[in-house]
Amino acid sequence: MWTNRRLILIFYKPLFILNIALSLFSVYFISTNGWHANMGFNNVVVTSLLKLAGYAVSAGYQYTMLQNVYFYYRNAGVSVLKLYLQVLVIDFGIYTLLLLFYNLLS
Repeated sequence: MWTNRRLILIFYKPLFILNIALSLFSVYFISTNGWHANMGFNNVVVTSLLKLAGYAVSAGYQYTMLQNVYFYYRNAGVSVLKLYLQVLVIDFGIYTLLLLFYNLLS
């Protein structure tokens, strides 16, 4: 996974702001509404679905606006799908750590 760290960072750079903003909004949503909502939905599930929607939007943005950059990764011998998977795992790890820190501090 870490053999192409520089490529992962280059690939993640356009997605970073949107994904971190969604992570911070999700933690804020949980901090204001609690872990469980009044209607029976678990807020962690709701914010995780929000994160998945954010991943879809960011992947769609990158696919439509930055499609010519994919040739750079393919020429480097790296699968774009593998890059997406690695970036999503890293970002979901950041989201999980933010939730863990919020839980420890509250």
